[in-house]
Amino acid sequence: MLNRAVNVMRQITADDQRVLAQAAALRQRAAGLKEQAKNVRDVVRAERGRRVRLEAYFAYCREIAPEWPKDWIYEEGEEDQIRTERVLRAMTPTYVLHRH
Repeated sequence: MLNRAVNVMRQITADDQRVLAQAAALRQRAAGLKEQAKNVRDVVRAERGRRVRLEAYFAYCREIAPEWPKDWIYEEGEEDQIRTERVLRAMTPTYVLHRH
């Protein structure tokens, strides 16, 4: 009976250690995701500021040349696209980048 109790306690301890290891891994993953979310928010905030400035500039220029099409303001230039892709690639875990 004592051996059975010891075996049960040993199994409980092993299970607890496994759960604690999983919890630690999840906490570490959550911290990484929190940092990634902060970085994405920073990129979005910068892009929003850029868009607002461009729209203000567009409104100013539209007064001078009313025929300017609004599409030019939303097209991302090649340099901006490369920079955005580089930032997102640096922030995105490699397992997310794999597309099947």
